[in-house]
Amino acid sequence: GTVTVNWTGAIGPNGQAATRYYVQRLAGSTPSNACGTSPTSPLTTPPATCSDTGVPDGTYTYAVTTVFNSWTATSAASAAVTVVPTAPTSVTLVNGGGQGGAYINSANASSVGIDVGLGSTSLATDTVTLTVHDAGSVHVLAPTASATAGAGTVHFTGLNLSAFADGPISMSATSTDTLANVSGAVSRTVTKDTVAPAAPTSVAISNGLGASSA
Repeated sequence: GTVTVNWTGAIGPNGQAATRYYVQRLAGSTPSNACGTSPTSPLTTPPATCSDTGVPDGTYTYAVTTVFNSWTATSAASAAVTVVPTAPTSVTLVNGGGQGGAYINSANASSVGIDVGLGSTSLATDTVTLTVHDAGSVHVLAPTASATAGAGTVHFTGLNLSAFADGPISMSATSTDTLANVSGAVSRTVTKDTVAPAAPTSVAISNGLGASSA
């Protein structure tokens, strides 16, 4: 994840504005260098803001240290910020039937395949939850699988939706980290139709010749 950190510039002991700062991310009381800065590599032209990228899922506070010659001063810790998993990027019916392969029908209802796409910040320790339900959530399936390390696809196969009602079928996916933080959801709706059209009621020759135009 990415966290944006903002602070107010400090005044040094001689009344001049400080021009060097470094930022630390704290997990509990354990600090880590943040925003590409460190005590030996501070920001030298501070914009009073920075972006801490590649932050692992979890809850953190931030502190900014001002450096002025040999003098340093560290801010109080910020309010806590929680980094949650990035939402999956897509959810796709992979063995759909009918026109455009976009339907759940009598041929595939007992063994449906759904793919969930994950972005580049996905962690192998995350868990992907796929939730599938019919109208009114009368029938619900919610299988889980391990996420990929980085961008990838999680395959859910053999899902039996035979008991689900015909009509709209909602599919949504989320990622959950080891701290139980849950991402946003990506969703898609497809249609289930297992009822064949009614048979024709009659068949006749419309331009027949001879007796009875047959």
